[in-house]
Amino acid sequence: MSSGGWCTCWAATARLTPISSTARCVQADLDQAWPDGLEAADLVWAANSLHHMGDPARAVAQIYQMLRPGGLLAVTELESFPRFLTDPAGAALEERIHTAMARGRDEAGMHIHEDWPARFAEAGFAVESERRFVIALQPPPDSPMAASVTRYAIVTLCRARHGLEDKLSAGDIADLDALAPALSARDDLTVRTSRTVWLARKPAGQPGWPQDRGITSCGEKHHGQLWLLKVPAVTSATCARSSGPITSGRSPASIMVSRGSRCRPYANGGPARVLQLVA
Repeated sequence: MSSGGWCTCWAATARLTPISSTARCVQADLDQAWPDGLEAADLVWAANSLHHMGDPARAVAQIYQMLRPGGLLAVTELESFPRFLTDPAGAALEERIHTAMARGRDEAGMHIHEDWPARFAEAGFAVESERRFVIALQPPPDSPMAASVTRYAIVTLCRARHGLEDKLSAGDIADLDALAPALSARDDLTVRTSRTVWLARKPAGQPGWPQDRGITSCGEKHHGQLWLLKVPAVTSATCARSSGPITSGRSPASIMVSRGSRCRPYANGGPARVLQLVA
């Protein structure tokens, strides 16, 4: 479903629930600057979506900035798409489909195998929990769940058929064409996949950025946001990667900083890596 279609579906559902007066759907390209007017959040939930980001580190940093101190980021990510077929020929066909899918994801720059805990830590989060769920559903025949599994298999394999036409052999395409109409009559379909869930928290002692610190965006560097911080006095900062204190020469001064770095506190604020001093 496209983001526009999802918003339409969400709005229709929200009208039937108590959240209709307190929630709204915002359509946005999260690889670009995030929309103005978004309020700080206590919880950000990203379900099987972060791997689509062009720059995952930047997206996670944006989430960090949106969260209030003590706020929680809940992320679910997949390792691969589900498998349904259990017979040897079908399982072999799905293996070739998944190999072609992985090649397509790599070509498209998707981040299925991103090191998410590292991305969270770089942004400043404390990872509180990580749990992997192995899913193996084999519903009883003629049950409502069996019907749902059949629909899921048909949709997934049909998408593979049309999306991988240039990556699968003619024989595999012919097998998928023959398989599709027979799926609805099968009673041996399963859902086999896995998901990993992380809970990462923004430290309670960290002020919100940029709203709580009077910081304005001024560019990007090294996959992170640069912020222009107005410091009201002569300021020094010691960075873990520097040979000694970095001190501004005037008062007041502006310091260019990048969030998510490992540096000691400086006057007026928390950890930041000093990239550039400007009068």
